[in-house]
Amino acid sequence: MSIIANDANRAARPDEGDRTPPNRYPLSSGQRRAWFLQTRDPGDTALNLPVGYRLQGSLDSERLRAAVQSVTDRHEILRTTYGLDSDGEPYQQVRTDLLLPWQEHDLRDLAAEPARRRAEVLTRRALARPFDPAAETPLRVTLIRLAASEYLLLLVVHTIAWDDESASIFAAELSVAYNDTTLAPPPVRFIEQFGEAAGGDDREYWRQSLTPLPEALELPGRPAPRGAGPATVEHTSRPLPATLLDLAREAAAGAGTDETTVLLAAFAALVHRYTGADDFLVAVPASTRGLRAAGVIGYFGNTVLIRATPRPEQSFAEFHAGLAATVAGGRAHRRIGIDEVVHAVNPDRTGARDGLAQLARIGFGIREPIAVPELAGVRATLETSGSPDAPVPLRITVVLDRDRPRLVADHRSEQLDRPLVEQLLGHYVQLLDSVLHDPGARIGELDLFGHRDRAALLARSHGALVPHAPATLVALVEERVAAAGDDAAVVAPAAAGGADLELSYRELNGRANRLARELVAQGIGTDDLVAVRIANSAEFVVAVLAVLKAGAAYLPIDPAYPEQRIDFLDRDARPRLVLGRAELAAAEERAAGLPGHDLSDIERVRPLRPGNLAYVIYTSGSTGTPKGVGVAHAAIAEHLRGFGAEWDMTAQDRLLQSSSVSFDASLLDIFLTLSLGACLVIPKPDALRDIPYISELIGRYGVTVLHMVPSLLSTFLMLPEVTEWRALRRVPVGGEALLGEVADRFARVFDAELRNHYGPTEAVVSATHLTVRGPQGAGVVPVGVPNRNVYVYLLDNRLQLVPDGVLGEIYLGGAQLARGYLHRAGLTAERFVADPFHPGQRLYRTGDLARRNSRGEIEFAGRADEQVKVRGHRIESGEVQAALSAHPGVGACAVVAFQEPVTGTGLAAYLVPAAGALDVAEVRAFAAKSLPDYMLPTAWAVLAEIPLTEHGKLDKRALPEPRRFATGERRPPSTPTEIRLAELFGALFGCAEIGADDSFFELGGHSLLANRLILLIREEFGVEIDVRAPFDTPTVAGLAALVDATPVTATGRPELDRRPRPERIPLSYNQRAVLAGGDIGPARLVAHLDGPLDRDALTAAVHDVFERYEILRTVPATADDEWYQAVRPGPLPDPAVIEVVEQQWPRPAPRFDRAAGPLLHPRLGILGPDQHVLELTADRLVADERSLRIVLTDLATAYRSRVGNGSAPRWSGPAVDYADYTLWQSAVVESAGPQLEQLRAGLRGLPDLSASPVAVPARSAEFTVPSALRRRLRAHAETVGASEYMLYQAVVAALMHALGAGVDIALGAPLSGRADSAVSEVVGPLSAAVVLRHDLSGDPALRAVLDRARGTAFGVYGGHDMLIDGVAAAVCPGRSPYDLCRAVVDFGELCPPQQFWLDDEVAARITDSAPGIAHRLAFAFGSAGDGGLHATVRAEAARHDQQTVELLARYLEELLTTFVESPDLPVSEAVALDATRALWTADGGLSLQPPGS
Repeated sequence: MSIIANDANRAARPDEGDRTPPNRYPLSSGQRRAWFLQTRDPGDTALNLPVGYRLQGSLDSERLRAAVQSVTDRHEILRTTYGLDSDGEPYQQVRTDLLLPWQEHDLRDLAAEPARRRAEVLTRRALARPFDPAAETPLRVTLIRLAASEYLLLLVVHTIAWDDESASIFAAELSVAYNDTTLAPPPVRFIEQFGEAAGGDDREYWRQSLTPLPEALELPGRPAPRGAGPATVEHTSRPLPATLLDLAREAAAGAGTDETTVLLAAFAALVHRYTGADDFLVAVPASTRGLRAAGVIGYFGNTVLIRATPRPEQSFAEFHAGLAATVAGGRAHRRIGIDEVVHAVNPDRTGARDGLAQLARIGFGIREPIAVPELAGVRATLETSGSPDAPVPLRITVVLDRDRPRLVADHRSEQLDRPLVEQLLGHYVQLLDSVLHDPGARIGELDLFGHRDRAALLARSHGALVPHAPATLVALVEERVAAAGDDAAVVAPAAAGGADLELSYRELNGRANRLARELVAQGIGTDDLVAVRIANSAEFVVAVLAVLKAGAAYLPIDPAYPEQRIDFLDRDARPRLVLGRAELAAAEERAAGLPGHDLSDIERVRPLRPGNLAYVIYTSGSTGTPKGVGVAHAAIAEHLRGFGAEWDMTAQDRLLQSSSVSFDASLLDIFLTLSLGACLVIPKPDALRDIPYISELIGRYGVTVLHMVPSLLSTFLMLPEVTEWRALRRVPVGGEALLGEVADRFARVFDAELRNHYGPTEAVVSATHLTVRGPQGAGVVPVGVPNRNVYVYLLDNRLQLVPDGVLGEIYLGGAQLARGYLHRAGLTAERFVADPFHPGQRLYRTGDLARRNSRGEIEFAGRADEQVKVRGHRIESGEVQAALSAHPGVGACAVVAFQEPVTGTGLAAYLVPAAGALDVAEVRAFAAKSLPDYMLPTAWAVLAEIPLTEHGKLDKRALPEPRRFATGERRPPSTPTEIRLAELFGALFGCAEIGADDSFFELGGHSLLANRLILLIREEFGVEIDVRAPFDTPTVAGLAALVDATPVTATGRPELDRRPRPERIPLSYNQRAVLAGGDIGPARLVAHLDGPLDRDALTAAVHDVFERYEILRTVPATADDEWYQAVRPGPLPDPAVIEVVEQQWPRPAPRFDRAAGPLLHPRLGILGPDQHVLELTADRLVADERSLRIVLTDLATAYRSRVGNGSAPRWSGPAVDYADYTLWQSAVVESAGPQLEQLRAGLRGLPDLSASPVAVPARSAEFTVPSALRRRLRAHAETVGASEYMLYQAVVAALMHALGAGVDIALGAPLSGRADSAVSEVVGPLSAAVVLRHDLSGDPALRAVLDRARGTAFGVYGGHDMLIDGVAAAVCPGRSPYDLCRAVVDFGELCPPQQFWLDDEVAARITDSAPGIAHRLAFAFGSAGDGGLHATVRAEAARHDQQTVELLARYLEELLTTFVESPDLPVSEAVALDATRALWTADGGLSLQPPGS
């Protein structure tokens, strides 16, 4: 039952006279919450509060009991029960018939330790018994006698009658009564001291302050598991130096605040440093106890939610000042109960959850210490106090004890363990010390650690430091040759019937030496690069060893690579020499007579030094273009020495080479083996696909070491053959996350050592290690600790160390770092940065995230650029993968993020059954037991196997499309209309199951989709409903009722389809506007291409696209004084090719010949090897910006066909051509009749302000709206049923009015022209504009301005039986609608994709596609990638100076905040001009002149 709803119902009932029975009183808001929580779950003991005192001395138990009775007699609240009246209202009733619950236990017969344990049992038992508010008093007393003169007095009291101050009042009065002093009657009763009731202003304050809610705060530690039972709460404390409290009071006095605010600000700064959050809520206790209630026992508690918005660049003093104002506002509105606040900002919460937990995850407060009784002849100490429950996962309390000030943390142990909380408290003390001594320090740079903790953290950030001289790979191998030349170095098993190839160390060394001399004879020397195009084989080992001995570096190229990739590697790396099998055989034949002893520097072209390049390995980049990583001898030799020293692999081991030669793990396979004197067993190519073959090799050759990636290990563990691999003793894994479930399966199958590693190619194979011991469970196995001489730092985005348990980016340092990226100096400088801890050294910025656990182990958390946020929660896909893998039916799985068409980012799970069929719903239900709902995948697929790359890692690009999985309890649609509407919703959102009560906006809808939905409804049901409908009735059931109540009408609108062509096709209204002077310059799209581009295929693809769209071959022509569209025959254009440097792009726009055509010009700029820029520029007679995106998409399709098949793509023609659209538009305009005239009438009386083309010089100023403010803006718009764009229109209208533009403000609104799916993929000029006329007469409040803007917009967009997109260009024929506008407001609600693939090797990135706006003054808003908003003010330079443009941007930024914070402010007071004068010219120009100018 909703208490708040009952309040409202009772308030709405007419006065029927006072029927309240005597001795019944209403509840305070705090009591209501406690009563509701207890009655909702009668067995819950979370509201039971213990207060325990240890009493030592000659205690008189009867006298004590009488004293307790005296206190309960004095305070009615301790004799009160609670009921529910006939109207459903709770009440409280003072009882005189109930006895004080008193129990005594005598444990003197027990020894000290058994007595202590028995007392603990009795205490737990007393706390575990729930209260029945209707039948018993809220206080129970237990006296336990432990020894002759030692007692434990335990009070168990219910929250409904008690707060922290009540405990001290009780202790004081108990002392008076026990010491034979008579207690006077209390001056007031609790029921008289509820305090001032909350009003509507309080509710509005909290609604405004908390709407929209910040994203959920992600605390360090583990996500809270679902369904784990009651939370276990631990209490951790730490002393707080009294000197810091004194300094806090001094700081508060100096700033005009109080110590609570200072201490809270320090806590919020600490939370920011631990989480990176810059907008979060802190639950702060706020007492409603007045002065007259100072001696009254009762519950006067409440909670206020303080919104903290720390920024790393702020000084602490600045942040403290801002937070002080927030705290003051919260205290002023503290009378309203937290339940009502929750209801005001989150009305959808259910009775099954405490609403506070949905809003805040941390709490902070200060309190005085709880007093103890002073009983004659007895020494009392406080034994226990505080709630056994925590309303939030972490609550910190500062206890202002004069003798022992301290911090107390109440924390849920399943989320925050004790070591982490102890660390956090220590960092709070250190940060508090820092800010009190230097309040001007920036929050992002505050010292959290102190000297000792910082030194300890730095010590954990590196492995054992063992100095030794740098070496070369050649020296390491030659040392083993000298030590054990006759031992087997390489074994290459032969095919059936053949003889194995076995080379001893001496034989291998001799062959390599002879070949090296042949290479030297060809001029190959140090830092030259030799490509070795040979697969895994003994010949490959000979070749690379020879290259290294010659002094050169080798580039491994797997011959199984596609030819295009091999060609790319050859062009990018530019090797001096390429050795394939044929070239190697010829070289060895020539070298057969050369000496076989080791080379000296005298024989080499140049001396070989440890700093020389050893090899180049190519890694895949984030753009898809591989990057060559160059590694010196010293780095790889250092790695091998350290790896061998920390691992017990010996010369007796045999390692099976499992990595492709082009994967950096092959370095470990080959050179670790050879440097230790072990034996390398080299299988046939692609051997890992032949499991029986691998099993036979392991058994026959006694293979003891097998290296692989975890996903491959998981696959192997599913096969029965692996049980035969008994010889294995050591299995190192790395390259991706190792799931605990996989590690545990490994332990059940093998008696071998599993060792987990982490390290990118740029840091030489691996940087960390962990020997996996014991059960790992459903989680991700840590990657361990740094290797020897390796530095592994976890840093925030300001390069500050992060505490243990906190996510940071991994930075790697030490002698093992690569040189950098081959031929990419800029990228090298970006990723290899200066080491802030060791001047003169470098760190490699990995882009990977991790945290360090309490054992000092690093836990990998994924890529920083692939971090997934779902509903505001950051997701680590490894945790989800681990939970799914724990299901016995799942053999292997992968979890990846995917973009849902409407609702944004979601998780997709790909499952491989362990055996037989797999029920996805069952797996999902299994995972739901341990994962929060936001971590559950929403899309699923079952595969036969997980696709892997050539390196054995997950191949995301090979994963199929997953299927959406409906979640949650839904009321199914029941009526025929509901069923059909649900199908429309499902098609729109890509969801299989839609419920009758599902909301359009909760599913992810927005204003653009609302237009699409209206069109779908019109097509499906034949009814004309207004575009307002989804805003007013967003659910399936609500819209169904509206559809059923609307009569079916014929729209009279022609259908858009292919039409018979007249002899001459007229120009569209859009094209006529361009010819009449509305040309704003060409449409333009620029894409950077990264990869080996086939220019001939690109040219052919351009021709294919020109052939596909006749509008691209169209020019305007005249006959009989009438313009028409003419399709020109003739040769198709080739892209113009220009060699430029990037700084010389963009080039001047090409000039168009409208008579001859073509009016689309493609240009290709060559920036460097495999670096191009493609520019599409079109006359607006044939295309707009959206058209160019369609053209680019089709160009990619055609390019892939030309590259892959050598032929044109087999695509069907467009559903409709632009000519069909033109004829349809003419018919629509002709049928529009009165509605079109109504639109034109709405523009009468507006002055002609003659818009300026965008091509003229312009000035601009811009700013960014944070994501938190944008969420508030959206929520504010929804309060009046407006869209986000309507709000920006209202804001600009209000700004224009404030600057003296009058009360009739006309603003331009660009249209894409593509709301109807039938024209969404039409190439041609469809974009147009409408005029929205805003009425600001009567000095309306800002809320009213928004409401009027909504009405204006709906008056244009909705209510007409035609498509506004189709007729917009006809409203002002022969002129631009912008001529009538004071300004233009543009909004990019969706972020179109900026990256795609031209083919598998060429990545494309759109870098410029912004549409031009033909107006002297434009306000452009665009979605930012982080959820924020980019805002730009652009103005014609001839009519606006830079000062004016910057002031406009400043006023706009301030007004956006004012709209949400002060919506009831009159528009005349909304902009603080500070005496700035606004001067408008007759042609619409504006000059803002600050005072004194």
